[in-house]
Amino acid sequence: MSVDDRHVSITRRGLLAATTAGVAAWPLTRSAPAAPDERALGAPEPTVSQPLLRDTVRLGVMQLPCAHTGERRGTALARIAATLERAYSAGQRYDLLWCHADALLPPPGRRSARALLTEAIALEGPELAHLADCARTHGCYLGFGARLRDPDWPGHVPAANLLLDPRGQLVAVHWQARHARTRQGHVSDPGVTVVEDVLEAYLARYGPEAVLPVTATPLGNLAMHSVAGDPELLRVLARRGCELLLRSAASGDHRLDAAAGSLHNGMFTAVAGRAGDASVSSGVPGDLQSTVFGPRGEVLAAAQTTGPQCVTARLPMAALRANRTLPPVAALVAAAAQPRVLPNRSSSSRSS
Repeated sequence: MSVDDRHVSITRRGLLAATTAGVAAWPLTRSAPAAPDERALGAPEPTVSQPLLRDTVRLGVMQLPCAHTGERRGTALARIAATLERAYSAGQRYDLLWCHADALLPPPGRRSARALLTEAIALEGPELAHLADCARTHGCYLGFGARLRDPDWPGHVPAANLLLDPRGQLVAVHWQARHARTRQGHVSDPGVTVVEDVLEAYLARYGPEAVLPVTATPLGNLAMHSVAGDPELLRVLARRGCELLLRSAASGDHRLDAAAGSLHNGMFTAVAGRAGDASVSSGVPGDLQSTVFGPRGEVLAAAQTTGPQCVTARLPMAALRANRTLPPVAALVAAAAQPRVLPNRSSSSRSS
């Protein structure tokens, strides 16, 4: 079945809803709960997991250069395919391959929305068809970032991460939740659209469960979330059942942030870095190159050079699922978020 044929029966709204199937919506009501129970207090219910294909997931994190402004689209696609082929020719086999958000399209920078829209990809376009062929050829899941041209969102350039299954079918589209910002609080990429820009319309179209989606697959429950410094959002993903977080590294991202996300939430984190980016891959402790972290924040695998490569890791997913205990704090957080004004204890005791 061709990519075009597949999308005849898959609407964008249906796809976003399907990728989060089994994930309870984060409640929009603000009524106070009656008992200190996580479900009663509005904690998100976990994703309905699929049975695991195998106990250990074979993960490949592709460290690739950023695409360049003005280069032919086929050049970036060829780099992705060549890196993948080198990894397989070395005898490796993968269940899942992940590459960073700027491998296919150049970083947005501060270019105009019109310029970004011109180079954005369509869900029925040739770029997706080419990558779908790669996924089918190697029989693996393939995740990557891109900016989309979507008729459902005229005038917008959504930034998203996409996931293809081993049959080349598009099974998940995770919009970027919020903007990355500079230290001064300015939006780094003002031309792109993220969930926070169009929150009300996004909620009306896709529902609150699509704001921070977790997709159940035979490899585990996956989330693609590429903005650093979001511990609160990572906790929501963890409570929704995320077992493997796929992230992209950008200049200035700190490895402790990624390690802490794994440690505090008991999940695997795979970070795809940029090949040849000295500011990311220089080896300075604050810089982050392609690295895979375990659920205790430990490094399971990391890039050894700054060049293009595929970092390989084996993730004991069955063991994680059997032994994982999420931090029992959701009920307290949900209770504290209720907009209630409690009586002043000292005043109450004086009045009595």
